[in-house]
Amino acid sequence: SRDAKQTTTTADQPQIYNGTAVLTRNGKPAAVFDGSSDYMDMPDSMLPSNINNCSVFTVQTNESSPNGSTFNIGGYGTNDRWFQTIVVSNVEYFGYGSSYSAINIGAATTSQRLITAIAGSTQGNAQCFVNGTSQGSVALQSATPSSGSGELVRSAYLASATFQEVIVYHSDESTNRTGVESDINTYYSIYS
Repeated sequence: SRDAKQTTTTADQPQIYNGTAVLTRNGKPAAVFDGSSDYMDMPDSMLPSNINNCSVFTVQTNESSPNGSTFNIGGYGTNDRWFQTIVVSNVEYFGYGSSYSAINIGAATTSQRLITAIAGSTQGNAQCFVNGTSQGSVALQSATPSSGSGELVRSAYLASATFQEVIVYHSDESTNRTGVESDINTYYSIYS
């Protein structure tokens, strides 16, 4: 009941096998989104009850066309944004609450990365981390994500991207962040 799905058409599904082999990044299986039509909807059960109490860990790669929005559990043009990540004019952002560009992650890159975003009262803010390093923080905002807003690659702003792992907690996991990141990094060997 927590699976991302693409039931509209098989042409819009990401590729995981090319007819010869399983697709990989850094030697591990990957779902590849083509940037022209691929996206997956997530069930509302994946959405947190509020964007001020959530943690998301993703292993992702921007493939080629840098503009687009990857993992989303919030609306676009509303105050319930959670874009992990969105790329605009070759700059990558963590979109949160009222801003699609809440935290500037830096120039878009095609490197495989572990991107973590956490918001909650334990941490005291919303913060984005890339490969374990904080990219900045913003004040907590309160909003309930819109029903139907969860997508792995946003259908209205398609991204050429690869995903290997997506973990969503409906809680502030800041006290467990380094342990979760360490386990993910041990498996994927993303950074030292």
